Amino acid sequence: MGDLMNEPTRALDTNFSDFECTLCLKLLCIPVTTYCGHSFCEPCLKEAVLHKKTCPVCRSPVEVLPARSVVLSQLLQCSFPQQYGARQLEVEQALQIASEAARLPRDLPLYIYPEVFLPEQAGWVRMQQQDAAFLEYVTTRKSGHFVMMSAEVKSPETEGGRTESTRVGAEVEITGRSPQADGSVVVDIKACRRVATESDPTEEDGVLMAKVRAFLDGAQPLDSARL
Repeated sequence: MGDLMNEPTRALDTNFSDFECTLCLKLLCIPVTTYCGHSFCEPCLKEAVLHKKTCPVCRSPVEVLPARSVVLSQLLQCSFPQQYGARQLEVEQALQIASEAARLPRDLPLYIYPEVFLPEQAGWVRMQQQDAAFLEYVTTRKSGHFVMMSAEVKSPETEGGRTESTRVGAEVEITGRSPQADGSVVVDIKACRRVATESDPTEEDGVLMAKVRAFLDGAQPLDSARL
C-alpha cells in the first residue's frame, strides 16, 4: 500500500519538465489552463495574448484570460515545495518592481476618448483602421498599456505661485482584441489607475505620447480634480 501511495510522487519527480511553462521554460507559477488544455504562468499568457489571442501551443482561440487553476497550483506546491516557493518569490519580486516602476513618471501613448474609465473598470473601445499604427505601437512597445483621456478634461494645479492646466485620465491595459469584418478592431481594456500629464503631448513615430504620473484624488480639492 505504501508503494502505491508513493507512486504519484515519484512520477511527478521524474517528469518535472511536464510542469514547466512553455513560454518562460520555468516551473509553472500562478498557473492558468486554457480551454484547449494547455497550462502557462498567468503573467506569461497575459503577455502572449496581447500580441495574438490564441494558445501559444496549438493556436486555439483564447478570447479571455482563464481563471487561475487552484488545483494545479496546490499540486505543484505539494510536489515541488522548494522550487515552487522560489518561483513564487521570483514572481512576487518582479510584480513589486513593476509596481514601483508604475509610480514613476512614464511616457505612454495617448488616446483621446470621450468616455470616463475608473480604476479596475473593464470595457471596450472600437478602434478604426486609422488607429492600426497606434494599436501596434501599444502592443509591441508598451506592453498593452496606454492612456485614455478626454481632450476637454483638465485639472488646475498651482506650483510656485503659477497655475498650470494638467489633463487627468486613466492608464488602461489591453486584455483582448477582436478584428471586425469592416477593418476595425474591438479592443477589450481594463483601467489600471488614474494619471495626470506632466507636460504637453508629443509625437513619436506618428503616435501621440504623454508623460504621465499617478494621480491621487487627495492631492487636490475634489472640485478641481475630476476625471
